[in-house]
Amino acid sequence: MRNNEIIGILLGGEIVKENSLVVSWQITQACNLDCFYCYGSRREAGVCSVPVKEVIGCLKNTNKDCLVVLVGGEVFIIPNFVDICKQLIDADIMVSIETNLSLTSAIIEFANRINPVKIGCIYVSTHILEREKNGTKEEYIRNVILLKEKGFKVRVNYVLHPSLLNRFDSDYEFFKTKGIELLPRPFVGLYKKLFYPDAYSRKERALILSVNPDAGREASLKGTKGILCNAGRSFIKINENGMISRCAGDCTRVGDVHHGVNLFEGPRPCPNKTCPCWGWGFIADSKARDRLGESFIKPSLRSQIKRYCYENNRWGI
Repeated sequence: MRNNEIIGILLGGEIVKENSLVVSWQITQACNLDCFYCYGSRREAGVCSVPVKEVIGCLKNTNKDCLVVLVGGEVFIIPNFVDICKQLIDADIMVSIETNLSLTSAIIEFANRINPVKIGCIYVSTHILEREKNGTKEEYIRNVILLKEKGFKVRVNYVLHPSLLNRFDSDYEFFKTKGIELLPRPFVGLYKKLFYPDAYSRKERALILSVNPDAGREASLKGTKGILCNAGRSFIKINENGMISRCAGDCTRVGDVHHGVNLFEGPRPCPNKTCPCWGWGFIADSKARDRLGESFIKPSLRSQIKRYCYENNRWGI
């Protein structure tokens, strides 16, 4: 499979092919930042002890074109992280990375040792309040520019927490002057008793979509229960101890890296009302996929009534 085809699966531009396997490998839950809106911030969490050779062997035995997305926590916190990347790409396994790009020495090592052609995409989180609190905004910008100048495909995400809505425009313009385009990502979670992304207004949704037209595919997809999905067939999750599950939202065990993985032969129904995973590109039903991908454009009446009642202190009506 060509690099741009398998990358497109995660960027929302392509539908997963049957001969490909996208693997989310959570190699740590530890993180060096402390974002107040992050559900997974665990500073003292351990790192994965599973030998990378076992992961490579397990994936090679599937006889599929594999893309491994290395996720945390913060992946660069692992001392031998660059070596893990090198072993994967030397085994002809494509690698993508999710990172906050704050550990500069490890990033410089990565940029100097890894061939950018072998890396699918580096998904970078901005977390602007943490950068300002720690005084590391300029260092962060230098790290992004370093990777881009080296030829890596870099996507700079900006989690648009409701408290950041009033400053996104200015942040966007500032980063643009540095040659960096911010892509807003919908926040998923509770804020002031309202659940997001449901609670975004039409105007707020329009703001997000004007910069990131595929944001609806990246939001928390609602109404997925019972819809046929290729998770477990073309997508799997590997956790820190090597256990392999269908996806982040369905813990059905499909194997482990020591003994192999038993992939589903076809799509199976999603058990969740809301998809917490990367489900859009793996949904087998094209009509359902289109409906879910476009659902972010227009807020539901119920969510807007809830927002109106809360903001106007009218919960009793």
